[in-house]
Amino acid sequence: MALKAITSSFFLAVITGAGRAAAAADLCPTLDSIGHAQPQPWVFSGLNWTLTQISSGKTWPPPDTDFDESHVAFQLQSDFNAAPVSCAAGGKEFSEEYLRQLAGKAPTYHWYECEGASKDVKTEFKMVWWNTHTLDIRQTWTCPTTGQPMRATGRLTMSDFDCVFDSQSRRTSCVSKTGSHLPFDATIVEVLPAPTRECAAASEATPDFNVMDFVWVTRTTTFGLDPGFSNMTFRLVNQALDYSPRMICSEPALHGPQGGAYITPYSCGVFEANEEDVPPTRFDWVLDSKSLLRVNQTWYCDDAAAQGTRFQSIGELDLKPMLDCSTKSNNYTIAGGTFVESFTTCVTKSDFEIQGTLH
Repeated sequence: MALKAITSSFFLAVITGAGRAAAAADLCPTLDSIGHAQPQPWVFSGLNWTLTQISSGKTWPPPDTDFDESHVAFQLQSDFNAAPVSCAAGGKEFSEEYLRQLAGKAPTYHWYECEGASKDVKTEFKMVWWNTHTLDIRQTWTCPTTGQPMRATGRLTMSDFDCVFDSQSRRTSCVSKTGSHLPFDATIVEVLPAPTRECAAASEATPDFNVMDFVWVTRTTTFGLDPGFSNMTFRLVNQALDYSPRMICSEPALHGPQGGAYITPYSCGVFEANEEDVPPTRFDWVLDSKSLLRVNQTWYCDDAAAQGTRFQSIGELDLKPMLDCSTKSNNYTIAGGTFVESFTTCVTKSDFEIQGTLH
Protein backbone atom coordinates (compact mmCIF):
# COMPACT_ATOMS: atom_id res chain seq x y z
CA MET A 1 0.00 0.00 0.00
CA ALA A 2 2.70 2.47 -0.89
CA LEU A 3 1.73 6.09 -1.32
CA LYS A 4 3.62 7.85 -4.08
CA ALA A 5 3.66 11.62 -4.23
CA ILE A 6 2.46 13.49 -7.29
CA THR A 7 2.87 17.16 -8.04
CA SER A 8 1.38 19.22 -5.24
CA SER A 9 -1.24 21.88 -5.87
CA PHE A 10 -2.36 24.58 -3.47
CA PHE A 11 -6.11 24.23 -3.88
CA LEU A 12 -7.82 20.85 -3.79
CA ALA A 13 -8.20 19.41 -7.25
CA VAL A 14 -11.53 17.79 -8.03
CA ILE A 15 -11.05 14.11 -8.73
CA THR A 16 -13.36 12.61 -11.33
CA GLY A 17 -13.81 9.22 -12.93
CA ALA A 18 -15.23 5.87 -11.99
CA GLY A 19 -14.12 4.13 -8.81
CA ARG A 20 -11.25 1.71 -9.24
CA ALA A 21 -11.09 -1.67 -7.52
CA ALA A 22 -7.96 -2.63 -5.59
CA ALA A 23 -6.37 -6.05 -5.87
CA ALA A 24 -7.33 -8.55 -3.15
CA ALA A 25 -3.63 -9.22 -2.50
CA ASP A 26 -3.18 -5.55 -1.55
CA LEU A 27 -6.32 -5.45 0.58
CA CYS A 28 -5.60 -8.71 2.46
CA PRO A 29 -1.91 -8.71 3.50
CA THR A 30 -0.48 -11.57 5.56
CA LEU A 31 -0.94 -10.95 9.30
CA ASP A 32 1.16 -12.01 12.29
CA SER A 33 -0.11 -13.39 15.60
CA ILE A 34 -1.36 -9.99 16.84
CA GLY A 35 -3.02 -8.96 13.59
CA HIS A 36 -0.21 -6.84 12.12
CA ALA A 37 0.98 -6.92 8.52
CA GLN A 38 4.55 -6.11 7.52
CA PRO A 39 5.04 -2.30 7.49
CA GLN A 40 4.80 -0.84 4.01
CA PRO A 41 6.80 2.13 2.72
CA TRP A 42 4.79 5.26 1.90
CA VAL A 43 6.22 8.20 -0.02
CA PHE A 44 5.00 11.77 0.40
CA SER A 45 5.94 15.26 -0.78
CA GLY A 46 4.56 18.66 -1.66
CA LEU A 47 2.85 19.92 1.48
CA ASN A 48 1.50 23.50 1.20
CA TRP A 49 0.29 25.54 4.18
CA THR A 50 -1.29 28.97 3.72
CA LEU A 51 -2.32 31.59 6.28
CA THR A 52 -5.77 32.75 5.17
CA GLN A 53 -7.00 34.86 8.10
CA ILE A 54 -5.29 36.75 10.91
CA SER A 55 -7.04 37.52 14.19
CA SER A 56 -7.92 41.18 14.63
CA GLY A 57 -6.48 41.11 18.15
CA LYS A 58 -9.26 43.39 19.46
CA THR A 59 -10.08 41.00 22.31
CA TRP A 60 -8.03 38.30 24.04
CA PRO A 61 -8.55 35.44 23.89
CA PRO A 62 -10.24 35.98 20.53
CA PRO A 63 -13.87 34.86 20.02
CA ASP A 64 -14.46 31.74 17.92
CA THR A 65 -15.12 33.92 14.86
CA ASP A 66 -11.80 35.79 15.14
CA PHE A 67 -9.09 33.09 15.29
CA ASP A 68 -6.23 32.86 12.85
CA GLU A 69 -7.09 30.38 10.09
CA SER A 70 -4.96 28.49 7.61
CA HIS A 71 -5.33 26.10 4.68
CA VAL A 72 -3.35 22.91 4.08
CA ALA A 73 -3.22 20.87 0.87
CA PHE A 74 -1.24 17.96 -0.55
CA GLN A 75 -1.65 15.09 -3.00
CA LEU A 76 -0.80 11.41 -2.72
CA GLN A 77 -0.56 8.53 -5.13
CA SER A 78 -1.77 5.19 -3.80
CA ASP A 79 -0.68 1.79 -5.06
CA PHE A 80 -4.31 0.69 -4.98
CA ASN A 81 -4.62 0.63 -8.77
CA ALA A 82 -2.63 3.88 -8.93
CA ALA A 83 -5.70 5.79 -7.73
CA PRO A 84 -4.88 9.48 -7.11
CA VAL A 85 -5.76 11.04 -3.76
CA SER A 86 -6.02 14.77 -3.03
CA CYS A 87 -6.24 16.10 0.51
CA ALA A 88 -7.11 19.61 1.63
CA ALA A 89 -8.81 21.42 4.52
CA GLY A 90 -8.88 24.81 6.18
CA GLY A 91 -9.66 26.25 9.59
CA LYS A 92 -8.30 27.58 12.85
CA GLU A 93 -6.78 24.23 13.90
CA PHE A 94 -4.18 24.64 11.13
CA SER A 95 -3.05 28.03 12.43
CA GLU A 96 0.42 28.47 13.91
CA GLU A 97 -1.26 30.39 16.76
CA TYR A 98 -4.14 27.96 17.41
CA LEU A 99 -3.14 26.57 20.80
CA ARG A 100 -1.93 29.91 22.14
CA GLN A 101 -5.15 31.65 21.11
CA LEU A 102 -7.22 29.01 22.92
CA ALA A 103 -5.78 30.43 26.17
CA GLY A 104 -6.04 27.16 28.06
CA LYS A 105 -9.11 25.68 26.38
CA ALA A 106 -8.80 22.14 25.03
CA PRO A 107 -7.79 22.02 21.33
CA THR A 108 -9.85 20.14 18.75
CA TYR A 109 -8.27 18.32 15.81
CA HIS A 110 -10.45 16.64 13.19
CA TRP A 111 -9.91 13.87 10.65
CA TYR A 112 -10.54 15.15 7.11
CA GLU A 113 -11.43 12.84 4.25
CA CYS A 114 -9.38 12.99 1.06
CA GLU A 115 -10.83 12.60 -2.42
CA GLY A 116 -9.80 9.90 -4.83
CA ALA A 117 -10.97 7.40 -7.41
CA SER A 118 -10.57 4.20 -5.39
CA LYS A 119 -13.91 2.70 -4.40
CA ASP A 120 -12.29 0.35 -1.87
CA VAL A 121 -9.96 2.55 0.18
CA LYS A 122 -10.82 5.59 2.29
CA THR A 123 -7.99 8.06 2.99
CA GLU A 124 -8.07 10.64 5.80
CA PHE A 125 -5.62 13.03 7.43
CA LYS A 126 -5.25 15.03 10.64
CA MET A 127 -2.70 17.79 11.20
CA VAL A 128 -1.41 19.44 14.36
CA TRP A 129 0.51 22.45 13.04
CA TRP A 130 1.11 24.20 16.36
CA ASN A 131 4.50 23.37 17.88
CA THR A 132 4.76 19.68 16.90
CA HIS A 133 3.92 20.14 13.18
CA THR A 134 2.67 16.57 12.78
CA LEU A 135 0.62 15.11 9.94
CA ASP A 136 -1.24 11.82 10.48
CA ILE A 137 -2.52 9.83 7.50
CA ARG A 138 -4.73 6.76 7.65
CA GLN A 139 -6.35 4.50 5.10
CA THR A 140 -9.21 2.11 5.89
CA TRP A 141 -10.75 -0.71 3.88
CA THR A 142 -12.25 -4.20 4.19
CA CYS A 143 -10.39 -7.39 3.28
CA PRO A 144 -12.69 -9.06 0.72
CA THR A 145 -11.63 -12.62 1.63
CA THR A 146 -12.23 -12.33 5.40
CA GLY A 147 -14.66 -9.44 5.65
CA GLN A 148 -12.47 -7.94 8.40
CA PRO A 149 -11.80 -4.18 8.61
CA MET A 150 -8.19 -3.12 7.95
CA ARG A 151 -6.30 0.11 8.60
CA ALA A 152 -2.95 1.64 7.67
CA THR A 153 -1.56 4.61 9.60
CA GLY A 154 1.51 6.79 9.24
CA ARG A 155 2.88 10.02 10.69
CA LEU A 156 5.13 12.78 9.35
CA THR A 157 6.71 15.64 11.27
CA MET A 158 7.79 18.93 9.76
CA SER A 159 11.30 18.35 11.09
CA ASP A 160 11.61 16.17 7.99
CA PHE A 161 10.91 19.17 5.72
CA ASP A 162 12.50 22.44 4.71
CA CYS A 163 9.69 25.03 4.80
CA VAL A 164 9.79 28.52 3.28
CA PHE A 165 7.24 31.24 4.12
CA ASP A 166 6.38 33.83 1.45
CA SER A 167 5.36 36.98 3.34
CA GLN A 168 3.57 38.45 0.33
CA SER A 169 1.30 35.49 -0.39
CA ARG A 170 1.33 34.34 3.28
CA ARG A 171 1.99 30.82 2.02
CA THR A 172 4.41 28.22 3.34
CA SER A 173 5.71 25.56 0.96
CA CYS A 174 7.47 22.54 2.43
CA VAL A 175 9.90 20.22 0.64
CA SER A 176 11.40 17.02 2.02
CA LYS A 177 15.00 17.34 3.18
CA THR A 178 15.74 14.02 1.50
CA GLY A 179 14.70 15.23 -1.94
CA SER A 180 11.40 15.32 -3.77
CA HIS A 181 10.09 12.22 -1.99
CA LEU A 182 10.04 11.38 1.72
CA PRO A 183 9.77 7.68 2.64
CA PHE A 184 8.14 6.63 5.89
CA ASP A 185 6.52 3.48 7.23
CA ALA A 186 2.82 2.77 7.32
CA THR A 187 1.62 0.49 10.11
CA ILE A 188 -0.97 -1.97 8.79
CA VAL A 189 -3.32 -3.80 11.15
CA GLU A 190 -6.53 -5.79 11.22
CA VAL A 191 -8.90 -3.72 13.34
CA LEU A 192 -9.92 -5.42 16.58
CA PRO A 193 -13.61 -5.90 17.35
CA ALA A 194 -15.06 -4.05 20.34
CA PRO A 195 -14.32 -5.61 23.76
CA THR A 196 -16.86 -7.76 25.54
CA ARG A 197 -19.41 -6.03 27.74
CA GLU A 198 -20.25 -9.22 29.63
CA CYS A 199 -17.56 -8.45 32.15
CA ALA A 200 -18.88 -7.44 35.58
CA ALA A 201 -17.61 -10.46 37.53
CA ALA A 202 -14.18 -10.38 35.88
CA SER A 203 -13.92 -6.63 36.48
CA GLU A 204 -14.55 -7.06 40.19
CA ALA A 205 -11.98 -9.87 40.41
CA THR A 206 -9.15 -8.64 38.15
CA PRO A 207 -8.90 -4.82 37.74
CA ASP A 208 -5.20 -5.17 36.75
CA PHE A 209 -3.29 -4.40 33.54
CA ASN A 210 -0.56 -6.16 31.60
CA VAL A 211 1.82 -3.89 29.67
CA MET A 212 3.65 -5.34 26.67
CA ASP A 213 6.11 -4.09 24.02
CA PHE A 214 6.90 -0.84 25.87
CA VAL A 215 9.04 1.69 23.92
CA TRP A 216 9.76 5.30 24.93
CA VAL A 217 11.61 7.60 22.50
CA THR A 218 12.73 11.15 23.35
CA ARG A 219 14.20 13.64 20.90
CA THR A 220 16.12 16.63 22.31
CA THR A 221 18.17 19.36 20.63
CA THR A 222 20.49 22.14 21.71
CA PHE A 223 18.60 24.53 19.40
CA GLY A 224 16.47 26.70 21.71
CA LEU A 225 13.54 27.16 19.30
CA ASP A 226 13.12 23.40 18.79
CA PRO A 227 11.20 21.92 21.75
CA GLY A 228 11.91 18.32 20.78
CA PHE A 229 9.33 15.64 21.48
CA SER A 230 8.70 12.31 23.10
CA ASN A 231 6.44 9.42 22.25
CA MET A 232 5.54 6.18 23.88
CA THR A 233 4.04 2.97 22.50
CA PHE A 234 2.88 -0.16 24.30
CA ARG A 235 0.10 -2.69 24.39
CA LEU A 236 -2.16 -2.38 27.42
CA VAL A 237 -4.13 -5.52 28.27
CA ASN A 238 -7.13 -4.99 30.48
CA GLN A 239 -7.26 -8.35 32.27
CA ALA A 240 -11.01 -8.14 32.89
CA LEU A 241 -11.77 -7.53 29.20
CA ASP A 242 -8.84 -9.46 27.66
CA TYR A 243 -8.52 -6.50 25.31
CA SER A 244 -5.13 -5.28 24.12
CA PRO A 245 -4.92 -2.64 21.38
CA ARG A 246 -1.48 -1.03 21.07
CA MET A 247 -1.50 2.57 22.24
CA ILE A 248 0.66 5.53 21.32
CA CYS A 249 1.22 8.78 23.22
CA SER A 250 3.00 11.63 21.47
CA GLU A 251 3.35 15.00 23.18
CA PRO A 252 6.01 17.74 23.27
CA ALA A 253 6.17 17.48 27.08
CA LEU A 254 5.77 13.74 27.53
CA HIS A 255 9.22 13.60 29.15
CA GLY A 256 8.18 15.96 31.99
CA PRO A 257 7.31 17.43 34.38
CA GLN A 258 9.80 17.36 37.24
CA GLY A 259 9.00 17.18 40.92
CA GLY A 260 6.58 14.26 41.06
CA ALA A 261 3.42 16.34 40.55
CA TYR A 262 0.84 14.75 38.28
CA ILE A 263 -0.31 16.76 35.30
CA THR A 264 -3.40 16.35 33.14
CA PRO A 265 -3.10 12.76 31.90
CA TYR A 266 -2.29 12.07 28.28
CA SER A 267 -4.99 10.68 26.01
CA CYS A 268 -3.38 8.20 23.68
CA GLY A 269 -4.35 6.93 20.26
CA VAL A 270 -4.68 3.30 19.26
CA PHE A 271 -3.52 1.26 16.27
CA GLU A 272 -5.55 -1.95 16.25
CA ALA A 273 -8.99 -0.65 17.26
CA ASN A 274 -11.62 1.93 16.46
CA GLU A 275 -11.25 4.83 18.86
CA GLU A 276 -14.91 4.68 19.86
CA ASP A 277 -14.52 1.01 20.90
CA VAL A 278 -11.60 1.57 23.26
CA PRO A 279 -12.36 2.14 26.95
CA PRO A 280 -11.37 5.74 27.80
CA THR A 281 -7.73 5.43 28.85
CA ARG A 282 -5.39 8.09 30.18
CA PHE A 283 -1.77 8.02 31.30
CA ASP A 284 0.54 9.97 33.52
CA TRP A 285 4.28 9.74 32.81
CA VAL A 286 6.23 11.49 35.56
CA LEU A 287 10.01 11.72 35.82
CA ASP A 288 11.80 12.77 38.98
CA SER A 289 13.60 10.19 41.09
CA LYS A 290 11.34 7.60 39.41
CA SER A 291 9.97 6.85 35.94
CA LEU A 292 6.36 6.48 36.96
CA LEU A 293 3.68 5.18 34.59
CA ARG A 294 0.15 5.66 35.92
CA VAL A 295 -2.81 4.12 34.07
CA ASN A 296 -6.42 5.25 34.44
CA GLN A 297 -9.05 3.31 32.43
CA THR A 298 -12.85 3.39 32.53
CA TRP A 299 -15.22 0.82 31.03
CA TYR A 300 -18.82 -0.39 31.27
CA CYS A 301 -20.28 -3.87 31.63
CA ASP A 302 -23.78 -4.81 30.48
CA ASP A 303 -24.23 -8.14 32.24
CA ALA A 304 -27.83 -8.81 33.21
CA ALA A 305 -26.96 -8.31 36.86
CA ALA A 306 -24.71 -5.31 36.23
CA GLN A 307 -27.17 -3.23 34.15
CA GLY A 308 -24.51 -0.94 32.67
CA THR A 309 -22.19 -0.76 35.66
CA ARG A 310 -19.25 1.64 35.33
CA PHE A 311 -15.79 0.41 36.31
CA GLN A 312 -12.68 2.57 36.73
CA SER A 313 -9.30 1.07 37.53
CA ILE A 314 -6.21 3.14 38.38
CA GLY A 315 -2.74 1.71 38.90
CA GLU A 316 0.88 2.84 38.75
CA LEU A 317 4.37 1.38 38.59
CA ASP A 318 7.92 2.78 38.71
CA LEU A 319 9.61 1.58 35.50
CA LYS A 320 13.04 3.04 36.23
CA PRO A 321 14.61 -0.29 37.37
CA MET A 322 13.20 -1.97 34.25
CA LEU A 323 14.34 0.48 31.56
CA ASP A 324 17.17 -0.27 29.15
CA CYS A 325 18.11 2.95 27.28
CA SER A 326 20.45 3.94 24.45
CA THR A 327 21.18 7.33 22.84
CA LYS A 328 22.22 8.31 19.31
CA SER A 329 23.23 11.86 18.39
CA ASN A 330 24.00 13.80 15.22
CA ASN A 331 24.89 17.39 14.37
CA TYR A 332 22.98 19.77 12.12
CA THR A 333 23.43 23.38 11.04
CA ILE A 334 20.92 26.26 11.26
CA ALA A 335 21.85 29.84 10.28
CA GLY A 336 25.54 29.06 10.54
CA GLY A 337 25.29 27.48 13.98
CA THR A 338 25.93 23.82 14.78
CA PHE A 339 23.45 22.05 17.02
CA VAL A 340 23.16 18.55 18.45
CA GLU A 341 20.08 16.39 17.95
CA SER A 342 19.79 13.34 20.23
CA PHE A 343 17.37 10.41 20.21
CA THR A 344 17.09 8.33 23.39
CA THR A 345 15.23 5.03 23.11
CA CYS A 346 14.16 3.12 26.22
CA VAL A 347 12.54 -0.30 26.37
CA THR A 348 11.59 -2.46 29.32
CA LYS A 349 13.60 -5.61 29.83
CA SER A 350 10.37 -7.62 29.97
CA ASP A 351 6.61 -7.18 29.89
CA PHE A 352 5.08 -6.27 33.24
CA GLU A 353 1.89 -6.00 35.29
CA ILE A 354 0.36 -2.93 36.88
CA GLN A 355 -1.97 -3.70 39.75
CA GLY A 356 -5.14 -1.66 39.49
CA THR A 357 -7.55 -0.44 42.15
CA LEU A 358 -11.25 0.04 41.42
CA HIS A 359 -12.63 3.53 42.05
